[in-house]
Amino acid sequence: WPFVPVTTPSELFLSLERLRELHEAILVAITDGSITRRAQAVKESMRGQEYQHFKSRLVRQAIIRVIPRFGFMGTPAGVRMTTAAFFVHMWQPEVMNWL
Repeated sequence: WPFVPVTTPSELFLSLERLRELHEAILVAITDGSITRRAQAVKESMRGQEYQHFKSRLVRQAIIRVIPRFGFMGTPAGVRMTTAAFFVHMWQPEVMNWL
Protein backbone atom coordinates (compact mmCIF):
# COMPACT_ATOMS: atom_id res chain seq x y z
CA TRP A 1 0.00 0.00 0.00
CA PRO A 2 1.28 3.47 -0.78
CA PHE A 3 0.09 5.12 2.46
CA VAL A 4 -0.40 3.94 6.02
CA PRO A 5 -2.58 5.88 8.47
CA VAL A 6 -0.65 6.22 11.71
CA THR A 7 -2.92 8.44 13.78
CA THR A 8 -6.44 9.15 12.51
CA PRO A 9 -7.67 9.51 8.93
CA SER A 10 -7.76 13.30 9.24
CA GLU A 11 -4.23 13.51 10.63
CA LEU A 12 -0.81 12.40 9.50
CA PHE A 13 -0.24 9.84 6.78
CA LEU A 14 3.20 8.47 6.05
CA SER A 15 4.38 7.77 2.55
CA LEU A 16 5.94 4.38 1.96
CA GLU A 17 9.39 6.00 1.79
CA ARG A 18 8.85 7.77 5.13
CA LEU A 19 7.53 4.52 6.57
CA ARG A 20 10.74 2.75 5.54
CA GLU A 21 12.78 5.48 7.25
CA LEU A 22 10.71 5.09 10.40
CA HIS A 23 11.10 1.31 10.26
CA GLU A 24 14.87 1.69 10.02
CA ALA A 25 15.00 4.17 12.90
CA ILE A 26 12.90 1.86 15.07
CA LEU A 27 15.12 -1.12 14.31
CA VAL A 28 18.22 0.93 15.16
CA ALA A 29 16.64 1.98 18.47
CA ILE A 30 15.62 -1.58 19.29
CA THR A 31 19.01 -3.04 18.51
CA ASP A 32 20.76 -0.30 20.49
CA GLY A 33 23.39 -1.90 22.70
CA SER A 34 21.79 -0.85 25.98
CA ILE A 35 18.49 -2.49 25.09
CA THR A 36 20.18 -5.69 23.99
CA ARG A 37 22.25 -5.76 27.20
CA ARG A 38 19.15 -5.25 29.33
CA ALA A 39 17.40 -8.07 27.53
CA GLN A 40 20.34 -10.42 27.99
CA ALA A 41 20.78 -9.43 31.64
CA VAL A 42 17.30 -10.57 32.59
CA LYS A 43 17.03 -13.51 30.23
CA GLU A 44 18.48 -15.97 32.72
CA SER A 45 16.28 -14.82 35.60
CA MET A 46 12.93 -15.01 33.80
CA ARG A 47 10.79 -17.85 32.56
CA GLY A 48 9.96 -17.92 28.85
CA GLN A 49 6.63 -16.10 29.01
CA GLU A 50 7.95 -13.44 31.40
CA TYR A 51 10.86 -12.83 29.07
CA GLN A 52 8.55 -12.42 26.08
CA HIS A 53 6.59 -9.74 27.98
CA PHE A 54 9.84 -8.03 28.96
CA LYS A 55 11.01 -7.97 25.34
CA SER A 56 7.64 -6.57 24.27
CA ARG A 57 8.11 -3.68 26.68
CA LEU A 58 11.64 -3.02 25.37
CA VAL A 59 10.36 -2.96 21.80
CA ARG A 60 7.53 -0.60 22.74
CA GLN A 61 9.91 1.74 24.60
CA ALA A 62 12.27 1.88 21.61
CA ILE A 63 9.39 2.71 19.28
CA ILE A 64 8.07 5.43 21.59
CA ARG A 65 11.56 6.99 21.65
CA VAL A 66 11.70 7.08 17.86
CA ILE A 67 8.16 8.23 17.04
CA PRO A 68 8.66 11.97 17.91
CA ARG A 69 11.39 12.30 15.27
CA PHE A 70 8.77 11.58 12.63
CA GLY A 71 6.44 14.50 13.20
CA PHE A 72 4.56 13.36 16.28
CA MET A 73 6.15 15.80 18.73
CA GLY A 74 3.04 17.93 19.16
CA THR A 75 0.53 15.10 19.23
CA PRO A 76 -1.19 13.94 22.41
CA ALA A 77 0.42 11.09 24.34
CA GLY A 78 -2.55 8.86 23.49
CA VAL A 79 -1.92 9.29 19.78
CA ARG A 80 1.78 8.49 20.23
CA MET A 81 0.87 5.37 22.21
CA THR A 82 -1.63 4.27 19.57
CA THR A 83 0.95 4.82 16.87
CA ALA A 84 3.57 2.94 18.85
CA ALA A 85 1.13 0.06 19.34
CA PHE A 86 0.53 -0.01 15.59
CA PHE A 87 4.24 -0.38 14.85
CA VAL A 88 4.74 -2.89 17.63
CA HIS A 89 1.99 -4.97 16.06
CA MET A 90 3.56 -4.69 12.61
CA TRP A 91 7.18 -5.41 13.49
CA GLN A 92 7.23 -7.17 16.82
CA PRO A 93 7.66 -10.71 15.44
CA GLU A 94 10.63 -9.54 13.36
CA VAL A 95 12.44 -7.60 16.07
CA MET A 96 11.65 -9.92 18.98
CA ASN A 97 13.83 -12.55 17.35
CA TRP A 98 16.80 -10.20 17.48
CA LEU A 99 16.86 -9.92 21.27
